[in-house]
Amino acid sequence: GERLVAQVPDVSRLLERMADVGLVSRARDAADRRHVTARITPKGLRLLETVQATLLRIERERFGHLDAATLDTLIAALDAVRAGA
Repeated sequence: GERLVAQVPDVSRLLERMADVGLVSRARDAADRRHVTARITPKGLRLLETVQATLLRIERERFGHLDAATLDTLIAALDAVRAGA
């Protein structure tokens, strides 16, 4: 949740939608009902396997020409943007 661009309440809604289609399971802590553990399901893992090659290809196309120092600078700049949001 901390690395998403969306606000925190949206994470709960995202997890709810993912649970509705069977990609994650959720369980509330019996001692603290505010605490929910979400786990990826076998269906979610299959989806990840399906899209992984495409996501890696896109990542290489977009960022493959950047050296490590440039990537570090980009990540630091994005962290600064996120911290100021």
